[in-house]
Amino acid sequence: YTTNAGLSWNLSSYRTNPIGYKNVKVLGGGDPVLTFAYNGRVYLTWLSIFQTSDGKVHTGLLWAYSDNGGRTWIEPDEPYITHFVNTTNINLLKMADKQWVTVNKNNDVFVSYTYIEGNTSGQSTAIYVAKLPTGKNRFDPPVKVSSQFSTFTQFSTVT
Repeated sequence: YTTNAGLSWNLSSYRTNPIGYKNVKVLGGGDPVLTFAYNGRVYLTWLSIFQTSDGKVHTGLLWAYSDNGGRTWIEPDEPYITHFVNTTNINLLKMADKQWVTVNKNNDVFVSYTYIEGNTSGQSTAIYVAKLPTGKNRFDPPVKVSSQFSTFTQFSTVT
């Protein structure tokens, strides 16, 4: 975390674990992305891949925010920007990946990500964007912004 506009940084105690699930097997995740809003709030997004006791693999794009430079974090009522419950066949996995975060001058937050869907011929991808309107505690439903599914890997970046 930082308390001096990024001149120095300290280690936060926050852990980006799956939220709302207990006794899970963490399979992967990470890719933390931060953005600072004009009002000083910091937004954090990360990926989580975990397996529940019923064998299903969950993939999620989650978020939290901080009002003190990242020293402490607040988990919103709905921490999942997107969440997929998959079968145990890893080749048919649906997930969000390669997210990017930005804030406009009104302090609306935008998260773009690549949606990846495994299928029998490999994978298909599409780009989605979700908006967190100023003053809200939940992202609007993601909107597909690429014109079609692609068999090529696409990267999402919003600025």
